[in-house]
Amino acid sequence: LAATGAMFPALGLAAIASAIPSVIRTAHHARSMQKVATAWPDALAVVRAKLGSGTSVRDAFNSAVRESDVLGRWGHELNGPDFEDALRALAGAIDDPLSDRVVATIAVAHRVGGSRVGAIIGGLADSVADEVRLREAHAAAITEQRLTALVALVAPWALLLLTAATNPQARLLYGTPTGGVVIAIGVVATVAGYVITHRTLRLTRMPRTFR
Repeated sequence: LAATGAMFPALGLAAIASAIPSVIRTAHHARSMQKVATAWPDALAVVRAKLGSGTSVRDAFNSAVRESDVLGRWGHELNGPDFEDALRALAGAIDDPLSDRVVATIAVAHRVGGSRVGAIIGGLADSVADEVRLREAHAAAITEQRLTALVALVAPWALLLLTAATNPQARLLYGTPTGGVVIAIGVVATVAGYVITHRTLRLTRMPRTFR
């Protein structure tokens, strides 16, 4: 209100600004899940090495998770007496489709045992590494689209703030009921654009099929 000098522009800008914490949380969660994904190849390499030295699947996996800088924060989920229950708790805590697949495959390897374990873990490690590379390529490919969408959503409001703050005639115009209607339409259009963009990006994410 101090910057724009009019009630309706201030309300419109406040409505848009109120979404910023949610956007920040969403971006933070996406970055966290990307870090988790990139941590699994190294963790599975540790599992393979420990299996080669005669360690059990449970001990090898638990050790690999707890030694990881990224995955170690969920290491306490593996403390349960039943390994498969502990794996399900780990998958639920991380909440990531790739982690679900890793945990499900580790559970299968634990049940199967014997000489097949090495082949199962090796195939898992290769497929996870391929998926991480695919995720990174996908993220790079849609970065430009995300920036374009962000500019399209934010630029009109930055222009409104600048205009209302520096142009007395525009401030008077936006302070009228007609100006309020225009701003309300802008808020609705911006919210709708954000929701559509967010849902469109969600279509590219892997579903959690192993829950």
